[in-house]
Amino acid sequence: MALRSVAALTALALSLPAQDLELTVQGGSVPGQIDWSVGTGQPFAQGGFIILSTGLGPTPLAILDSRDPRSLGVGSELLSVTVGGPFLADGYFRPAPLPVPNMPSLFDAALHMQSISVQGTQYFVDKVSERRTVRFGPAGSWRDRGTAFSSPRSFFPVIDGGDGRALIVGGGSGAIFAQIAQKSCEFYDPATDSFAPAPDLTTERSLHTATRLSDGRWLIVGGVDFRNDPQATAEIWDPVAGTFTAVASMALQRGGHAASLLPDGRVLVTGGLTDLNAPSTPIDPIYSVTDRTEIYDPVADRWSPGPLLNRVRAGHVHIQRADGRVLIAGGVGWRRIIIRIPVVEDTTDLFDPASQSIAAGPNLRNARAECSVADLGNGRWLLAGGVGTISLTQWGAPTASAEIYDEAGNSFAATGSMAQQRVLQEAYPIGGGRVLHVGGGDGTLFALTPLASCEIWDAATGQFSAAPPLTASRAAYGAWQTPTGQFHVMGGSSGTTGVVNSNEVFYR
Repeated sequence: MALRSVAALTALALSLPAQDLELTVQGGSVPGQIDWSVGTGQPFAQGGFIILSTGLGPTPLAILDSRDPRSLGVGSELLSVTVGGPFLADGYFRPAPLPVPNMPSLFDAALHMQSISVQGTQYFVDKVSERRTVRFGPAGSWRDRGTAFSSPRSFFPVIDGGDGRALIVGGGSGAIFAQIAQKSCEFYDPATDSFAPAPDLTTERSLHTATRLSDGRWLIVGGVDFRNDPQATAEIWDPVAGTFTAVASMALQRGGHAASLLPDGRVLVTGGLTDLNAPSTPIDPIYSVTDRTEIYDPVADRWSPGPLLNRVRAGHVHIQRADGRVLIAGGVGWRRIIIRIPVVEDTTDLFDPASQSIAAGPNLRNARAECSVADLGNGRWLLAGGVGTISLTQWGAPTASAEIYDEAGNSFAATGSMAQQRVLQEAYPIGGGRVLHVGGGDGTLFALTPLASCEIWDAATGQFSAAPPLTASRAAYGAWQTPTGQFHVMGGSSGTTGVVNSNEVFYR
């Protein structure tokens, strides 16, 4: 669809008042089923309806009420198969799942949906939801539909772009310690299965963080600039306004740090690299890793110093516990034993927002940095892979080990290891207690060999097994869970071709 049509549809959608119905749609695998629900309407007083279409509309709501000036973002050719029913006591309408037959002809086809509630007080249609799009693909495998963003990039976050879109935020090309950062951003729209330019960041960023604030905005922090220098600047993405706005800067420049939203709405930022541009050897940037933390208050737009970590850390992870405390685990750093020695940490710190203090946490079973973390539910998290060893002569070898953190016991327990050691990969729960681990890299931090292989960890056995491979090898890519439940990976480093702009989707 032409860009002008997309812009027109967006304008129509923005003109709809009271778009606060919640249309939840999960599915797209062939064969499989589509699970859906609509909330919240008036219990037992209104009906909920899901309008289906193979096109994007617009469909004037005047066809239901001549006084209604609004339009839907879906077509009208499938009105005869509209799904409807009453809102129950909890305000939700839950239709039976829609079976998806084993028909390869469905691959890449799109089914668009939008929900309405009736009867309203002003018009026959009361509330309208956002549009959702299911795009079909083969169950249990990866699908590259041939779309690509304009600029190859790696080491970037993917966040909420508004209107059901994903926003690809900055990123760079080059090696992990020699980034060529950019400030360009792009939208991915599931409705059109296409990428489009988005507003630029206020400055170039790679190895930065993006943290969702309590009000739905996103805080973008630090990362390296176009000179490969870590920076102290920060900015906020507002998905409603569609803008990036510079905010107060940190006291310390950093990249490869970690950030988490605290229960009171502030953001904790810890560790990171502070200098990447004065090395006499490739490993020298590790000696710039810091133990300093800072806390951002989005209401006051102000940073304040936090407590020091017990160890310097970069490439570490945050685990947000149900009690509000943050476990700060692993990472690369250094210790001084006459001379400075690079290390991968097996230690953890525990940040308490109530007392604003840091105490030593339990030791990991294995040292690791740049590992994947998957939330298993019930206060348990699976940590896998990452850099396992580093030395003056061995510059960051990955590990295949994995372990589980249990919040109740504040302890780590070993679980099965992957068949392939990997770093800079992502992990994605795919249901039934299973977690998909995707690509990543082997080799070292300074000479990564991107991987196409994937593995699935199963909670029932505590073991990994082979999973369908990616269509292309990828490490340090961007990842996004789509509104309809797929796992979408974008860009990253890919074998001998370097940083790429292709993307693919896993249908579970």
